[in-house]
Amino acid sequence: MRRAKIIAIVIIVFATFVSILYLIYEAKELERYTISPNDRDFYFILYSTSGGTLRDNSSVKGILLSCEKSLKSMGYDVLNLGIRGNADAREEIIKSVKGSKKYVLLDINATAAVLNKNTLLIKIGSRDETRYMENLEHGNKIKNTLKNIGIGVNILSDAKNGYNDDLSSISLRFEISKRNNAREGAELISKALGAMIR
Repeated sequence: MRRAKIIAIVIIVFATFVSILYLIYEAKELERYTISPNDRDFYFILYSTSGGTLRDNSSVKGILLSCEKSLKSMGYDVLNLGIRGNADAREEIIKSVKGSKKYVLLDINATAAVLNKNTLLIKIGSRDETRYMENLEHGNKIKNTLKNIGIGVNILSDAKNGYNDDLSSISLRFEISKRNNAREGAELISKALGAMIR
């Protein structure tokens, strides 16, 4: 009888230990894909590599400024590089990436390839499989959240372009339709950022 009690206690202690390890693992996974304003290690870098003119002849630069203002109001550190070519943007990002902060690189552009005004195209570089999977998780999080409010999101993996994913664990390219005006484009990107941060 005494051995049965000891075996039961050992089983209970072992099950408790395994449960605690599992909860720690789940917490780490949740933390990995969550961006919180309380986490001061996140730093957003906004830029546009191809720019684009919107329906009302405004530039993507206005959307970048709107996103910068919105993120700063939520307590995030933001660097807005403006509209730059690929090489110039990469050079500026390399200069800016320092220390142990986690960088979120967002390349925001307007294109004629996206036909629907209420659709966001997220391009993810697929050169590095680990970073691709992390970026895909963020893309799917945005897609699932925006789907609930009637915004279509398409995710495209791009093997040719890494979108600077070697410089940051989170690197996404957002493309909106040129049929949007400045206000509509800024709202669409703001909703995507809100979905990413939740």
